[in-house]
Amino acid sequence: MFDAEFVKQSYEHRAGVVPHKRRVARHKSRSPNRLPWRLNDFFHARTDKNQTSEAEINSEEPDECLRLLLHGYESTNTIRNYELRINAFRRKAGIPLGGKCTNYCNMKKVSKWKILKTKTAFKNRWWDIVDETVLLPSGGTAHFFVNHNLGGVMVFPVTAKGEVLLVRQYKHGARRILLELPVGRIEKRDPSPLAAARRELREETGYEPRLMKFVRSFQIFSTSSTGKFWLYAALGCRLVGRPKNTPKEITEVIAMPLRDFGKLLAAGKLNSIVHVGGAYAALAFIKKL
Repeated sequence: MFDAEFVKQSYEHRAGVVPHKRRVARHKSRSPNRLPWRLNDFFHARTDKNQTSEAEINSEEPDECLRLLLHGYESTNTIRNYELRINAFRRKAGIPLGGKCTNYCNMKKVSKWKILKTKTAFKNRWWDIVDETVLLPSGGTAHFFVNHNLGGVMVFPVTAKGEVLLVRQYKHGARRILLELPVGRIEKRDPSPLAAARRELREETGYEPRLMKFVRSFQIFSTSSTGKFWLYAALGCRLVGRPKNTPKEITEVIAMPLRDFGKLLAAGKLNSIVHVGGAYAALAFIKKL
């Protein structure tokens, strides 16, 4: 395990503040996210790059500064000193200045993968699984199974009384009954995501909105799916009929005040991360209206 106390005393020894073996008591009144008092003074005295001598620069100091940052000692002076020492280290090693620490850490630049070959692995009404052979930035190849689809929609429905409509139904993948927002896939018959959102709201709840507002779109399975989800706020919803249930999808509609829904959300009663994220995004959007 990294010994922060040892590194602190090492820096004090190099700065000539205290002998190397002297024990320095910690100030408990200091915030744990601030530097130890002696080390903080040392960094304050090193805010100019001209004050850092060549004798103090070696191949280990950048690592020690980085480890201090990762260990929780965060301050403007720490980061500034770290940058100055990295630049001095680069000058000594002949590395061009101006880059970020990722260059020093030997991390490669992120880039898109090139698709070399595709092959359909499985396809039905809901799934179009494609086996893609991709060229990696390292030069190697890999197989990825990706679901190509039109995406889906999520609806945050609010009635004229200020109640949020939720759907309670059994989800076989989770093996349990879950409380969710109305959600569904975009089908080929839908002329737009907005039309799909209206259809899903009507089918799952029996309600129709007076006004639909687009909130945002987002990826949900960015590693294994090409589809996006479109989130809509359905305002002024009114009951026009019964939900259009199917043998595989039987829903129970629950209406609750907007304030109670916020408490329910904070208590973790929504179990799907997609619905949790969508609910928070929709609430933030509605507050701005």
